[in-house]
Amino acid sequence: MSRLELTAAALMLAGAALDAVGCIGMMRMPDVYNRLQIAAKCIGSGTCLVLIGAAVYLLGRGQWAGGLGSLLCSAFVMIAAPTVAHAIARAARVSGHDLCVGSVVDAYAEDAAADEELL
Repeated sequence: MSRLELTAAALMLAGAALDAVGCIGMMRMPDVYNRLQIAAKCIGSGTCLVLIGAAVYLLGRGQWAGGLGSLLCSAFVMIAAPTVAHAIARAARVSGHDLCVGSVVDAYAEDAAADEELL
């Protein structure tokens, strides 16, 4: 194996490990908000590492279309994952999903109370 293949394999293996940890973490979290945090961070980062590893491998072999496509998909995941997590969290909050019992801070409720005082 060449250095290029080893680098690509290491990136993809690290990404797969982050994805696995994120999946296990999502099952262990108590509420939708904690699960969204895991999904946006671990799984988004892991998927980006896998795609960057694929891009390194493909670009190193001269397959420009596949390598640039992988980088483009990685950029999309980096932009879309936090945006989608925020939209889902907002929808969950508006539809009445409460925080888990052990939650300490509810910043959304504090902001809503401050907005009501201004009116």
